[in-house]
Amino acid sequence: MKLTERTSSVTMKDRILLILKDDRLSLSIDFESAADKLEIYLSEWRKWNEKINLTSEHDEQSLLEKHIFPSFQYCRAIVPRSRVLDIGSGAGFPGIPIKIVFPDLVLLLVESQRKRANFLRHVIRSMGLGSVTVAQDRVENLVENHSEQYDFAVIRAFGELSDCLKAAHPLVRKGGRIIIKKEAEASSPEKSELKRSGFKEHVSIPMTDYHENLSKIMIFEKCST
Repeated sequence: MKLTERTSSVTMKDRILLILKDDRLSLSIDFESAADKLEIYLSEWRKWNEKINLTSEHDEQSLLEKHIFPSFQYCRAIVPRSRVLDIGSGAGFPGIPIKIVFPDLVLLLVESQRKRANFLRHVIRSMGLGSVTVAQDRVENLVENHSEQYDFAVIRAFGELSDCLKAAHPLVRKGGRIIIKKEAEASSPEKSELKRSGFKEHVSIPMTDYHENLSKIMIFEKCST
């Protein structure tokens, strides 16, 4: 199901529900409750985005298509009741949509920019999300207090794949997984390189974004030895 017309008669909640019920996401959730939470998110995002430029998008539909839809795609690789780390969360992606799908997760959003971190704290309270913490810091500064505490680290890829893996490695437990969304043509590291870095590639899941562009989610498992 996909929104093909944008008319004044379609409410924001209708548009959110079309995203949530998109067959490509295969979400099994309380759609009404999830839509209510996303309505709150979008309302707060609009107010803050006018002041501090949270994202380059300036309308709700673009945010739904370019950020919220792909964030839900990470849920295919997440296990309920896990401890999840979102590195470079920005305006809360993919962490907040993942938390909506799995409300029993323990979630840490890592965002180094003060204004964005303040937004995250505010919107978490507004949405009534429990067991979510915001760390206003660089990820490398978390190692002392968060070493090997997380089952999953989720990243909307920044820079080279090897940099993403290096940043997340100390914070994920042995046997835990790092989930990174990349363009379809992105190559995987050589197995020997992965092994030296302390990882093995678990699986790569091909998918399309909202506009049918090819992409994939790459899942790397931290070696247990």
